[in-house]
Amino acid sequence: MLQHDHHAREFSARNIHWIFEREQIKTIHRLSGVAETLYHSGDVEESIAIFKKVLELNPHYAKALHMLAIAEWQKGDTESSMINIAHAIAVNDQDSSIVSTWGRIKTTLA
Repeated sequence: MLQHDHHAREFSARNIHWIFEREQIKTIHRLSGVAETLYHSGDVEESIAIFKKVLELNPHYAKALHMLAIAEWQKGDTESSMINIAHAIAVNDQDSSIVSTWGRIKTTLA
């Protein structure tokens, strides 16, 4: 089903290549885990850099978008934080932690 011509065109148009490269999925998850660990250990700058690398591989990975938004918000970059949390909401508006973070960031902008 994923190999259908229509899907291939849609994935290509959205720069989604990882779906066909299973090893890249492992890399995305590994890097995301490293970035999250760095964030929780207080290395916000390095976590931001790695979350951005994750999003270069999969620009629609809600967990990475969410954590990047949190890290940027903590750093004081509310504009980038709001852009990334809005993207995370667009990808997955059913995740209560993403919705909660969006509400907290939005409140600080009001």
